[in-house]
Formats: sequence, structure tokens, C-alpha cells
Amino acid sequence: MEPVTDSQTTATYCEGQLRRGDKDRHRIALLAPVQVRPSLMAVLAFNLEVARTRELTSEPAIGRIRLQWWRDAVAEIYGGAAVRRHPVCAALSSAISAHALPRAPFGQLIDAREHDLNDERFATLEALVAYLDGTSVPVVRLLLAVLGGGDDETADQLALHAGRAWGLVGLMRALPWLIARRRLPLPVDELSRAELTPNMVIDHGRLAVLAPVLVRLGERTNTEIAAARTLAPRTTGPVRVAARLVTLAAFYHRQLARDGWRTPEQAAGDDPRAMRALVWAMLRRTY
Repeated sequence: MEPVTDSQTTATYCEGQLRRGDKDRHRIALLAPVQVRPSLMAVLAFNLEVARTRELTSEPAIGRIRLQWWRDAVAEIYGGAAVRRHPVCAALSSAISAHALPRAPFGQLIDAREHDLNDERFATLEALVAYLDGTSVPVVRLLLAVLGGGDDETADQLALHAGRAWGLVGLMRALPWLIARRRLPLPVDELSRAELTPNMVIDHGRLAVLAPVLVRLGERTNTEIAAARTLAPRTTGPVRVAARLVTLAAFYHRQLARDGWRTPEQAAGDDPRAMRALVWAMLRRTY
């Protein structure tokens, strides 16, 4: 890949990555004022680079090297060193400078992705939620910081509940893709209650048997959505853009519930109905 440093070109690169790899959050970024969109997309592109480490590496050791590369890149940006010649690094440096973004969420995102490399099981639902607190919640916190809500307690709690809801829905929708790669990051205790083991599901690929487990995850998702919905109307101005993640999480949650928690045999792709649900909720001023 050729080095890219021009601000317009780096923004185009980040947006292209999101169009291919994170369509829903790309939609959210497009709802924001035009002047902050490049920063939102820089944050989301960084998250995408880190999140797909497990997908792009064949060995855990290689994955750790990749994560360390990003850890060092972030440290250099905050330390005032020369920015690495990678389009996401250049875009991220501009976003951090423009909005005084906190460093901690970037470290949390990188550290939490170490879990993916080991394919460790989640013993309980709370262990899964703790993982989402490191992988999904910090992204929302950074988006809110770009939008001007970084120091607000309401926005912080909104990030917690919206991030958890988004992470849970995303996991349930991604199950076919994950199982095809012999990964099943569902709580072991919930599987046991349904008289299942991860290998039973992976070896036979029978997603329908997971319905009792997904009901429990759906209940927790609904709790997080409800909490986020009470907070979203209390935010103001551009900060409300990030709250639209709640709208999309609720849409996908309804789809799963309507289908009896039977995830599709093919991994969920782009759903054009999601955009219609988003626009409709905005017109009604609901979440």
C-alpha cells in the first residue's frame, strides 16, 4: 500500500474501509455535521483495523505483533512523535488533535482484542458483557467525544448501555460467520443450561439449537436498549447522532426476536431496512 498523508485522501480511505467493513456505523457518521465526519470515520476506521486482527492473522503471535504496532502508533501520536505513514494513523492524529480525544479508550480497544487471539470461552454472560465493555463501549465513548459529549455523565452512561446493546446484537448476527470459522463466543453457562457445548454447535452447525441461549442474550440486550433510550433524549446537539446506534440496535433486536431468535444460516449482511428504520425514528424523534 502506498503511503497516504493528504487529509482529504486519508478521509476517503477511512470512509472506504467503513463502507466495506462497518456499514451501520458508517451510516451513523454520515448523520453528523460535515465538519466532524472525518474524525468520526477516523475513530471507526481505527476500531476496524484493531477489531479484524483475529480475522487477518493465522497465528496468535502475529496478531499480538499487529496489536502492538497499533499500540505503539497511538503512543507516538500522543507523545508528539512523527505519525506513522498509514492513512488511519494520519486521520486519527488529526482527530485526536482536533477534539482532544482521551487516550484510554484506544488502549482499552487494543487490549480487549487480545482476547480474540486466544479464542477463550466466556464463562458467564457477565464475562461477555465485560468483554464488550472493552471492545464496543470505548468506540461509542470516542464518538461522543468527537461530537462534544466526552465529559458529560449522561453521555458516558449512554455510551455504556448503547455500546453493550450494539455489541450483543452484533454478536448474535455474526454467529453464522463465527461458527463457520469454528468460533462460538457465547457464555458457557448459558450453553450448559440448554444442554449444549460449544463443540456440539460448531461440529453440527445447527444454529436453531441456540435459540434458548439467544433468548437470554436478547433479554440482556433489551435491558441495555431500554437504559440507553432513557438517556438519549437527555443529550443535546450533535451528541444525539451517536445515540442513533440505539435505534439500529433496537431494529436488529426486533428482527431477531421476530424470527424466534433463529439466526440466519448465512452471516447477516447489509440490511437496507436498517436505514429506513433509522430515518423513520429520526422523523418521529424516537430512539
